[in-house]
Amino acid sequence: MTSDLSIIEQTGIIEPDKLNKLINIKDKLEDGFKKQQIYRPRYLMEVAVLKNSLTPDAKYWQSNLERKVQFQNLIMLCYDYQEKQADIMMNQAKEFNYPNDDHLNSIQKAEVFKLQIQTNRMQTQLIIMQKEADERVREILEWTDIMDKLEPELEFSKDNPEEHMPKSFPLKFAQQQQLMKIAGAVGATDMNGAMNILALTISAFNNPKTKELIEEEKKPLTKFNR
Repeated sequence: MTSDLSIIEQTGIIEPDKLNKLINIKDKLEDGFKKQQIYRPRYLMEVAVLKNSLTPDAKYWQSNLERKVQFQNLIMLCYDYQEKQADIMMNQAKEFNYPNDDHLNSIQKAEVFKLQIQTNRMQTQLIIMQKEADERVREILEWTDIMDKLEPELEFSKDNPEEHMPKSFPLKFAQQQQLMKIAGAVGATDMNGAMNILALTISAFNNPKTKELIEEEKKPLTKFNR
């Protein structure tokens, strides 16, 4: 994405001193683009997406749904990527049909310039699409890993998505009933919002990684109290 800085420089859209400040952090901008997570990190997948799935089977099938959605979106992204490549080819072909620069009139020069701008924009979009594809693959693999780890704990069929429901859904509804009581007791005006926050909090504090961090935080205090 460092080429974007040259685009900013060519347009003259910002003052030179501000452009220099961007150039000075070029490596940080590039590193930030590489590291950014477009889609959900593993922790939020487990804590937020699966918060209402109270059994291993329910978690397994919800994970399967999330993976399927990401995979379908990846396929559609591939079509978008190919279509964008075709658009670039068409623009380049149109530009090639114009005569040499010396023989262009002012309108033709503007048309060629616009084609070049469109091509540059689409090439940048391809880079962004590549990042999006990488992120979708990451989430697909994370959901697969979650499902693989859940398999030994499954009580019901991993071929029939409905078999677990008579057990997992009553547990889910019972939890929602308890959350409604708590939200009502504190006078929550937004019942759904309050229930969601309560469910997220319960899910977060039950997460093994969070529990481990809490225990680590307690160790110095325990040692001091002794």
